[in-house]
Amino acid sequence: MVRLKDIASRMRLSVSTVSAILNTRDPRYNGVTRTRVMKVAKTLGYRTNRHAQMLRHGRTGFVGVVHPDLSTQVSTIAKNHLIRELRQKGWYPLEYNARWFENDLKMGLRATFDHLLEARIEGLVLVRPSSWVPRCEIARIRNAGIPMVSQHGISVPGSPQIRADVRGAMRDLTWHMVRLGHRHLLLLTRGFCADPASVVDRPILDRIQGFQEAITQAQEQGRSVRGEVVQEPLASPPSNSSAMGQRAMEEILRRPRRPDAVLCTNDFWALGAMRACSQAGLRVPHDMALAGFDNEFFGQFLPSALTTVQQPDREEARCTVEMLSRLIRGERLPRGERNVILPCELVIRESCGAHVSAGISTSSDPVVRGGNGGNHAMDNLDLPDFVTPLKE
Repeated sequence: MVRLKDIASRMRLSVSTVSAILNTRDPRYNGVTRTRVMKVAKTLGYRTNRHAQMLRHGRTGFVGVVHPDLSTQVSTIAKNHLIRELRQKGWYPLEYNARWFENDLKMGLRATFDHLLEARIEGLVLVRPSSWVPRCEIARIRNAGIPMVSQHGISVPGSPQIRADVRGAMRDLTWHMVRLGHRHLLLLTRGFCADPASVVDRPILDRIQGFQEAITQAQEQGRSVRGEVVQEPLASPPSNSSAMGQRAMEEILRRPRRPDAVLCTNDFWALGAMRACSQAGLRVPHDMALAGFDNEFFGQFLPSALTTVQQPDREEARCTVEMLSRLIRGERLPRGERNVILPCELVIRESCGAHVSAGISTSSDPVVRGGNGGNHAMDNLDLPDFVTPLKE
């Protein structure tokens, strides 16, 4: 078995220096020395003895990651970025899915937090927290003195949060469609409830408000623009499937006067909407402009490559791990650094009509434009008065 003494002897360093690099996250060793020690340790096959480390230092290096069901490629990629970032910074992530316990979510989460506390985690990341995280479980983590950081979802009192500026991104996307000359814009979304504590509906409400802000600004500038939000009846559980988007779009296309541009709150709905247009004999973007949200991988391969929004997954992961590491080290975060909002990017492809409007050949190669970011308050979510439900 390779010992710290073996590595220290090979590199002519003290055992305490090698131990500090391999078994702690001592910020004094973040340069060339750390890289060399890590390389030699890997070559020799050194493995940290977690039990001995915990007994000696009272540290485990474990960080809990608890998230709801990740049913889309984008959410899975975002989670993977977080796990990878934790590992690169020397932490050992313990991942739990809130939907692993389908029969009794409350008891399952109780067991999850039992496991995390028994593992002596040093920090916790809550991904998209909402009412599915009981307050009593949050209190258990806080009473144990374990720092928490949340990604997206609702704000956890007393804990910092990192999220993407979804609202600003939808505002930018809507403005982009307006500048292309589209005059009747429709935002197509699944059903939602107005409860701001719902992680399922908070991203939808953000998108709706961003859309509303852009339409209002355009009208105030004297542009002849009409905007409406149409929601598919609330499904249980909520669905982001392309079939739902197709059904909703088919209903819209049966109207006597249809919009000339449809924005969807996710790419799967945009995929279904594009299929409905194709079956109705409409060309995208010549007869109907479309846009999605989230930049799912398939969007670039559609017959009319999909204009969409890319969320800052890598930067969110980096900021989350950096913030949590600081809290674990005992640092106090300034108030202005406890609520981080990161800008998204517009991915402009042909489905919005940009290439047609510019008079150039269409292409699936995207034009990426940065979002404006924003500092708007999450708790100021007034629903637009033009939300129209589709018929059951």
